[in-house]
Amino acid sequence: MVFSLQLYKLLHLLGLSLLLGGMLTSLLIVRREKGDPGADKGAWVAAHLLAAPGLLIVLITGFAQSFLHQWSEFKGAGYMHAKLLLVVIVTACVAIDIRGQGVMRRDLLSGTTPAIQAAWIKRRTAATLLGVISLLGIYVLIVFRPM
Repeated sequence: MVFSLQLYKLLHLLGLSLLLGGMLTSLLIVRREKGDPGADKGAWVAAHLLAAPGLLIVLITGFAQSFLHQWSEFKGAGYMHAKLLLVVIVTACVAIDIRGQGVMRRDLLSGTTPAIQAAWIKRRTAATLLGVISLLGIYVLIVFRPM
């Protein structure tokens, strides 16, 4: 049991690193290139091939760790509740970023106005920035356990 718990922790941190790296890369590409279809492929790769698998790894290993502890972490002063809330926020932000990429690519091919593209860039940027800040909050909760 101890070995599997350490393995789950290692995979959990690997998933968090993939998720943070994918979201941060997507954020930087979207902010810098402002709707360039060639550069948006890099953001697509970062979100779909790094952030989304990282999120799945985080969710699976997080529940596996909780089952190994028989959910005893929920008996504290809100530590796990805060982490779960942040995970829900990050999940929503990744979904908004991926959805926004699909809409932007479709609209770019159909020839929509630059104002619509700019609105989607702002929306994706805000969602990804909120997701990155939430991930940093999760890291703080993991390292310092303030509650």
